[in-house]
Amino acid sequence: MSKNQIIDKRQCDDVDGTLVFELDNGQETLGIEITTILQMIRIAEDQYFIPALGDTWWYLVQQRYPELQVDIDECLQIKNK
Repeated sequence: MSKNQIIDKRQCDDVDGTLVFELDNGQETLGIEITTILQMIRIAEDQYFIPALGDTWWYLVQQRYPELQVDIDECLQIKNK
């Protein structure tokens, strides 16, 4: 994929729906799934590095990404696929 290229998933037959951000420093490329980023956001929110996003926001996120779950101690986890 070239720099700044966006793939339209509506035109792909083999896309599994997982959003991956591609980071390229010129020497190597690293892909980070949206679920990992959401976990990092939850940790930052829990540690007060960012403002609270609220229960409604997290509920909507869980509706869109059902593999995410908030366990009893409010830590965001990913269910095994």
